[in-house]
Amino acid sequence: MGQLLTEGVLQRYTDEAIAKTINLPAGSTADDVKAAYLAGYQADLSGITVYVDGSRTTQPKKLR
Repeated sequence: MGQLLTEGVLQRYTDEAIAKTINLPAGSTADDVKAAYLAGYQADLSGITVYVDGSRTTQPKKLR
């Protein structure tokens, strides 16, 4: 949430779009996704992307 608020403040001072990808853990609910989009809207971001871990049949491997 802190990153969303910070980027929302920065968005006010630029003409360019600032977008944020929010990575949610596996098992996140539709309400969790809704809350993420609402938080991005309230932070006044131009756009967000929400990714739920494991929601696709293939996904990038995590680096250790």
